Amino acid sequence: MPFKSVRDLIELTGDGCDFKQCERDDPNRWMLIHVGQYGERNGYSVAAPPSHLIAFETLPGDGCGRLKY
Repeated sequence: MPFKSVRDLIELTGDGCDFKQCERDDPNRWMLIHVGQYGERNGYSVAAPPSHLIAFETLPGDGCGRLKY
């Protein structure tokens, strides 16, 4: 797939993978919220962040991911 850009790999471990441990303006915070697993325990919603994360950001090229009717 043609990408307009692909950013560098980032690797996070331990508390670095937990969005609750990062500042609100951390550029990785939104990603960390989405990669966690969520479940229920004793009637409460609980988050389980990953312990190790390798990720990168992409910007699709023109025409990528668009539906054609």
